[in-house]
Amino acid sequence: MGRCLIKSPIISYFGDFRSEIYTEEYAAHANFNAWPLVRSLIMEYIGMTFTGHGKTESKGRATSVSKRAQNGQPYEININDYNLFGGPDEQGGFDGTMHIYLGGNNQGTDAWMVNQMNKDSVQEDLRGLPPAYKPFVSIVVPTAYIGKQSTIPETWIEMQNIPNRLGLGAVGEDANPAEVLFELHVNNDWGLGESEESLIKIGKTLSDEGVGISIQLSSKTEAKDLINNILTHINAYKFMDTATGKMSFKLVRDDYDPATAFLLDISNCSNVEFTRPD
Repeated sequence: MGRCLIKSPIISYFGDFRSEIYTEEYAAHANFNAWPLVRSLIMEYIGMTFTGHGKTESKGRATSVSKRAQNGQPYEININDYNLFGGPDEQGGFDGTMHIYLGGNNQGTDAWMVNQMNKDSVQEDLRGLPPAYKPFVSIVVPTAYIGKQSTIPETWIEMQNIPNRLGLGAVGEDANPAEVLFELHVNNDWGLGESEESLIKIGKTLSDEGVGISIQLSSKTEAKDLINNILTHINAYKFMDTATGKMSFKLVRDDYDPATAFLLDISNCSNVEFTRPD
């Protein structure tokens, strides 16, 4: 939720990378440029940013970006930068195309993976059964040149997921906490699958205040614990509205008139217990 950096995502290796001829003569006569060497230290990953509004950008050197992500087809990012990992005297570069899938029931199977899964090297009971990975955001790299290492370079992916069921949108580059709370309650795939009272009112206040959040949901977590953490962050509480019987949320703000506050005294209650967090 929001904008998060995912380090070392799950990688499946199909073993079909392209080789490039590397010679001592080529390395000796390579034009020296200090900038690629410095850049190789700070650009440790090729990052992609995805939003729920169909925006895609690359932080590598993309020669072209194709927005085809409709009807199950991927976004395509073409990168041709032989100095991306430091050039011929360091760890090489990258030359190839990335297919970006954002997940969902309409997500199709990658054509390159279909070809790979039909090869004789695939065990017979799995042959011709390429996965579509519909529940996940995934990146498929068809045959490409990926540096001079014998293993796949460590991959970091920067992703942005902005839930917008309430129409509140993002708070800067973060998600609106009210949208996240609503998603936790109503999402049928990984949330509670409940239908709760609207959070639009507190969401608008949080948007005006510039209070957003970015959190990674990478393991099984009790929804109530996550919700309580968010409520603590935004200084709010959850309660059952006795008038409607529905779950409600209220921000703790100086937004009321003390003269109109409900008064508790011996005329309307038999016992009062007062507590505070600290």
